[in-house]
Amino acid sequence: MTNQAAGKYYLDTICPANKLSVPLDAAFQANPVDLQTGKAAAAANRDGLAKSAKELANPAHPWPPLVKEDVDAFVNDLYTDISEADNIAGQANVNGLVAAAKAWKDSGGAAKAQAVRVKLGLPSDARASCGM
Repeated sequence: MTNQAAGKYYLDTICPANKLSVPLDAAFQANPVDLQTGKAAAAANRDGLAKSAKELANPAHPWPPLVKEDVDAFVNDLYTDISEADNIAGQANVNGLVAAAKAWKDSGGAAKAQAVRVKLGLPSDARASCGM
């Protein structure tokens, strides 16, 4: 895969998951927080992240050497984010939902995603480059 093709594939793969962070953020900015809305947004985020991780790790789409290690590291961080979103989605009440969201551990994936973006010549603004 060329660097240009890799950049397009990266954005095509990660942007759908990035866009799912918008309703997740909105669910926890609502006052009051609604249990079902929060759980649904977290589940959608979890599933979107899982789909992106699977596609980024797909051996049928080999990454250029320039970003291979960065993509692999990023995918590993996505697994942490998937687990965090799954924890939120599995909560039985609003207090647990809010506590789980506040306890979300930073996986470090954002920094690794930026390494991929910079090396492939993609915009650093993840929101704008994904049309958010």
